[in-house]
Amino acid sequence: MLAAFDWETALLSAGERVLYLLAIGALAWASYVLLRRLLPRMLRAALVREPQRADADTLQRYETVISVVLATAETLLVGTAILMALQAMGFPIIPMVAGLSVAGIALGLGTQNLVRDVVSGLFILAEDQYRKGDTVQIGALRGTVEDVTLRRTVLRDADGTVHSIPNGQIAISSNFTREWARVTLDLRLRYSVDLARAQAVINGVGQELAADPDLGPALIEAPRWEQIVTLEESSLLVRIAAVVRPRRQAEVAGELRRRLLDALLTEGIIGPGPAPGTAG
Repeated sequence: MLAAFDWETALLSAGERVLYLLAIGALAWASYVLLRRLLPRMLRAALVREPQRADADTLQRYETVISVVLATAETLLVGTAILMALQAMGFPIIPMVAGLSVAGIALGLGTQNLVRDVVSGLFILAEDQYRKGDTVQIGALRGTVEDVTLRRTVLRDADGTVHSIPNGQIAISSNFTREWARVTLDLRLRYSVDLARAQAVINGVGQELAADPDLGPALIEAPRWEQIVTLEESSLLVRIAAVVRPRRQAEVAGELRRRLLDALLTEGIIGPGPAPGTAG
């Protein structure tokens, strides 16, 4: 004979489960609200040290990092809440977790390079190693950064070739445009030249360039005669140097060459014939 169904016990058990599910939902929601409010502030304090002076690239990098971190934290939070709810409803979650673990291992083996790229991209963005528009060298490649994502960095070299580099393969990166950069020109002068006069002309050109309304703001230190680099058989090599703001090297160097050529020709320091070699 069948035993009488204990409705009272069943209702109590169902009521406990409902309360447990409500508690899980309330805890998950409270955790989500705290996550949304506190995590962005913490990351902003860590990544953007001077918010008033932060440029668009810095803020964009911050937004990228916070979106990835929030998405990951929310996924973990929702997954944990779902597993706790399933357990409260009587589902055997241990076999499910074991199955997910096996699937996760298989998926991880196939996507480990992608995971490495994403983790490296997070470090690149968080540490502000470089940003769009910077001139960098990564391995044997040197060029301008056109794009940075969590997965890859895009460089355009001097020939216009675009290189896409997975972030996981970047071991060392050299940034040539962080906060300031140098423009150096090497000029060959004959031994017969009056060096004091040549130095005065070169420094004068530097001061004129610093006073230029267009290029002056690009200069941190005006171009000047820096040193005699070496003595060669028939000439000496003089170095002219300037300190400029990031990403302004090319236009400053080009205008400096033009003005130096005009001034040196006008003053008779150089003349018709083979032009002094320049490099920089």
